[in-house]
This record gives sequence, C-alpha cells and structure tokens, in this order.
Amino acid sequence: MKSVIHIANLKCSGCAKTINNKLLKLSGINSVVINQADSSIEVVYPQEDDLQMIKRTLRSLGYPEINEPNLIAHKAKSYTSCLIGKMTTEKSFLNRLS
Repeated sequence: MKSVIHIANLKCSGCAKTINNKLLKLSGINSVVINQADSSIEVVYPQEDDLQMIKRTLRSLGYPEINEPNLIAHKAKSYTSCLIGKMTTEKSFLNRLS
C-alpha cells in the first residue's frame, strides 16, 4: 500500500533525515520519500493498519498531519527532531572526511 501524508513543521533536511530514519525502522515500511517543498511524505507499507502506526510515529516526532492540531508540544518536538537530524547528517559528513 502507498499513502501520501501532508504534515506540519517540516522545515529542513534535518527534519527529513530524522523522519526518514525513524519511519524506515518501523516494521514493514518499504519506502519513504519526503518532499520538503509541499511538506509531504510518501510511504509504502504492507498492511492498512500500518498507516495509523506511521501517523502516530510522525506525531510523536512533532510532525502531526496538516489537518490535526499543531500544539506547542508538537512544534518543540519537531525542533528537537530537526536538531537530531542535522547532527546525524553532520556526523556522517565528518566521518567521511576522516
């Protein structure tokens, strides 16, 4: 199955990196494509029930669906997720240099 989810708080490649890493760790997730320009995520998964798990994971990272309330807690979590993604990207870059 394939779905496109539009989310709030997707700001940069750091956010995208964290989202991609977390979703690909979920059981059965086959593909994640993130489009920062329109704040969407295309996911491929095996069972219909997996979509709710994906949405819960996004919400827990601070990226609720665009039609859901975007609370201050979501925004704070998304900044944390963004920072983790940026740090992971920078660490990978520095490891390649050494």
